[in-house]
Amino acid sequence: MLPVEPAPLILTPDQRVRVFVSSTMLELAEERAAVRRAIERLHLSPVLFELGARAHPPRSLYLSYLEQSHVFLGIYWQRYGWVAPDMDVSGLEDEWLLSGDRPKLLYVKEPSLDREPRLTEMLDGIIHDAEVAFKPFRTAEELEQLVTDDLAQLLSEHFIVAAGTAPRARSYRTESPARILLPVETTSFVGRDDDLEELCAVLTDDDTRVVTLTGPGGVGKTRLAMRAAAHVAGKFDEGAVFVGLSAVADATSVPGAIAEAVGVRDVGAE
Repeated sequence: MLPVEPAPLILTPDQRVRVFVSSTMLELAEERAAVRRAIERLHLSPVLFELGARAHPPRSLYLSYLEQSHVFLGIYWQRYGWVAPDMDVSGLEDEWLLSGDRPKLLYVKEPSLDREPRLTEMLDGIIHDAEVAFKPFRTAEELEQLVTDDLAQLLSEHFIVAAGTAPRARSYRTESPARILLPVETTSFVGRDDDLEELCAVLTDDDTRVVTLTGPGGVGKTRLAMRAAAHVAGKFDEGAVFVGLSAVADATSVPGAIAEAVGVRDVGAE
């Protein structure tokens, strides 16, 4: 299999918790639609490969979408998927291999009388190596309910309570994987490569505490800052978050605006 190349920045059109849906497309089209409904019912954002623009190669596209997603959801049935000439595995297995340590929800459609051998091998490997449990389902309606219930439980257990522990009396911060909560770019970012490179270098310097961009209005300070934040977010344990201060009337309200944006809860004296 080819080494993982750096992915282009392709922001999904949302800033909510993103659920990456991995499956073959044609044989599970009805199930993919059901999963999308379940995700949207919880006001989360489904990330499905076919929703993306085609300006990028397919692998770069799903890799970029996966890197910016918080939950991995796999649906499997009979087909292993197409293996590209320069790949050793299908896109389906490649997505699984790149899923990392994200929370995972996996579902297998039954019965399966004609499952391809490579998919059987892949599923056996997942269970053996990662000790991940699959949930079987028969209909799209059943899958939709399973996903709704499992995602609701996952959000309670993983994003609010530290994994594997009970709520702590002194906990005041929502614990979650690194986030990339930045405004979506609606136009292409052209030029300023030198400025972007310099700014990213400063941001990732261990001695840097604060970076300020200055200049006349309209020269692109915010746009440059957003692009730099997106580039370096993966280098920080908790990612990058945009805090809008345009509606803040006085300086005393700035800490509260920042706290709200990053998920810090007010617990009185703490």
